[in-house]
Amino acid sequence: ALRESDGLTQSELAKAMKMQPNQLKRIETGETKSLKSHILGRFSIYFDVSTDEILRGQLTDVKPTQDRVIEEFTRKFGSEHANSAWVLFRDRRNSLLGSVETPD
Repeated sequence: ALRESDGLTQSELAKAMKMQPNQLKRIETGETKSLKSHILGRFSIYFDVSTDEILRGQLTDVKPTQDRVIEEFTRKFGSEHANSAWVLFRDRRNSLLGSVETPD
């Protein structure tokens, strides 16, 4: 649901998550019953949702990440620089994803 709401293919998200597309497919289809903590952390960072929301399956009807980030910024600070908020969020997300360790 999150990947599709953001308009991403499995290949695009798998690349961003530093995993093989078939691994992502197994996660999405429920074939993988539990997620390792570093993978869970990557999903949380990428989609800006809590790990708890992911684990509880509370992510139906979620707006695209970009829309949620811009709406939250606009609510807090006004709309003048809302698009800049998305750019900053995206850059921070990419930086954080690079810092999540992948076990050997």
